[in-house]
Amino acid sequence: MEPPLLNKVPLKLDGLFRYLLALVILAAAVGIRFWVLPIDAGYQSLTIFPASVLCFFLCGFGPGVLATILSAIVSLYFFASPFYTFVFTNESTIAFLICNYSGRKREAEGIERIPVLKFVGFPD
Repeated sequence: MEPPLLNKVPLKLDGLFRYLLALVILAAAVGIRFWVLPIDAGYQSLTIFPASVLCFFLCGFGPGVLATILSAIVSLYFFASPFYTFVFTNESTIAFLICNYSGRKREAEGIERIPVLKFVGFPD
């Protein structure tokens, strides 16, 4: 009996193909987001965040990081007000600083993060 597909992830594909697959997944997610909701409806990451997670899961770490960085850029440019710009408002700057501060505080306190793969059942 063939093992389930989830036991074979990340997919054993050529490196370039994994990066291209991550870009296709992200492009499909952005296209679906444009199709499902108007730009100003909010829910910037409705389809984009799950696509980034899927890229990590199927394509591995490098393509997942690329998809996450590109998804942040795409979300900011297309779906955050003011639309079609890279302008940072006071609210977005404050949110960024709070997230950055809390992450650095956790590192300084030595709070260890539990790897997500342990929850999914992947071996070390």
